[in-house]
Amino acid sequence: MPAYRRAHQLAPTLHEAGYLYGHALLLLGRAQEAVTELSAVTRATDAFPAAFVALGQAQFERGNFDEARRQLQRAVALAPGLTEAHYWLGRCEHDLQLDAEAAVSLGRAVRGAAPGTAWLPDAHLWLARAAEAHGDVATSRTAYEEFLRLAPAAAPGRREAERALARLVRAP
Repeated sequence: MPAYRRAHQLAPTLHEAGYLYGHALLLLGRAQEAVTELSAVTRATDAFPAAFVALGQAQFERGNFDEARRQLQRAVALAPGLTEAHYWLGRCEHDLQLDAEAAVSLGRAVRGAAPGTAWLPDAHLWLARAAEAHGDVATSRTAYEEFLRLAPAAAPGRREAERALARLVRAP
């Protein structure tokens, strides 16, 4: 992290260093500082779609869901195959109670994610929640089942998924 900060200080137009520094701040839980660094990068260039994802995540962590959604939509527009952007966009949309949109975004995330992606089980859980809230029982069932298949035995959300599946099996 100090190397990223130093590189950014020495060459302020080296936007990759700014992105890496901002992303490191985000990973350390310093969301406000990450917003400052990543905002500078995203204002300067569209060359790092991942910077828009990280900025969206930082805004999400700060509870700024509308702004997070805007940044994540920019990431998706710049790099439609960036599955992590779809995941976080769906999370924002769910928190904004835009469940139909959340189901679409999360569906893209789970379809495009590589096997073993760290957030993939959670993406299935959020997809199940959004689809159920939107009234799409079939998608919700499938997503809960996939979450249970992928998530570790002690994963938070397992009991919720099991209860939801029992409830959805009874649904028409």
